[in-house]
Amino acid sequence: MSRTGSLSPSRNSTISTVGIVLLFLLLFRGPRYLLLGGIPLAAGTVAGAATVRLVSGDVHGITLAFGSSMLGVGIDFVGHYVSHHVLSPDPAGPAGTMRRIWPGLLLGASSTILGSGARGLTTLPGMQEMALFRAAGVPGALLATRFLEPPILPEQPV
Repeated sequence: MSRTGSLSPSRNSTISTVGIVLLFLLLFRGPRYLLLGGIPLAAGTVAGAATVRLVSGDVHGITLAFGSSMLGVGIDFVGHYVSHHVLSPDPAGPAGTMRRIWPGLLLGASSTILGSGARGLTTLPGMQEMALFRAAGVPGALLATRFLEPPILPEQPV
């Protein structure tokens, strides 16, 4: 703790990450679903970095660091999907669960993408780069959740 009694940002981030991992392990009884969350995060990071590189020629390290953390919304997509599949599975299996919740995921992602795009209207180049990274990364994470997750999610929830 600092002199003011608050946690440092890095310690707070570590505690939050450990808490999320433990919650996933406890609620979903193992690491399988947690590992599935990495797929959209990786896809979003690749989509964001590739887009920034195409537009500006290179990707600043700070954009990768902050942009990747801002793509944490990608694990929310998987969290919603897995929660629905485990708690209220569709008779048609994982693909049916995805069809049922897709409109909500798409709406949530759309508002995030629009917000990211609005942040890009600033005159600060670093903020513009991070906004572009996120505006391209969120659709990458969303599409990975939509098309890559259903085929590998178990038919019967654990």
